[in-house]
Amino acid sequence: MKRALGAVLASALLVVFGISHAQGQQLDKLREQAAAEAQRSATASSEIANIKNRRELYGKPGVISYAVLLSRSGQVVMYLTVDGKCTSSKKRIEKPEEEKVITYGEDGKGNPKYKSVAIARQSDDGTFGSSAPYLYCFTADGRYIQWSGNYFLSDKPIELTTKPVVITKAGKGK
Repeated sequence: MKRALGAVLASALLVVFGISHAQGQQLDKLREQAAAEAQRSATASSEIANIKNRRELYGKPGVISYAVLLSRSGQVVMYLTVDGKCTSSKKRIEKPEEEKVITYGEDGKGNPKYKSVAIARQSDDGTFGSSAPYLYCFTADGRYIQWSGNYFLSDKPIELTTKPVVITKAGKGK
């Protein structure tokens, strides 16, 4: 009953304001599209805000992070206080390839032919090629750590309920 009354009322309003049923449906579709776009924009804004906040957090000199290195089964292997943040082995300061233009013969008139090719560039550590993925960081006391498993990183201390498998001695060079 209420539905029928609502439909009659909606139809009456459409007639009063000179809007046809088809135009009303078109307006509903436009409203739905606008709502969907607003939702996408809100999500994009959240992503942008997250990226900006992360850049600001880790762009400060002297920032400390806290990392828990986990085994494949999820057991805590090590807890670290990190100087800055952990970095992926896949991150590079420069592009891994550079583009070179080379000649590769001649056209039918004796003019050289050119083409662009990608050539591997020496990586930041002076080597070529790749390795298994890992992350690396430096602890607050200067120790280099490299890890190829799962980890958890926070800008605040993490409370552990289990004892880590590995415990290192504090201090540089130990």
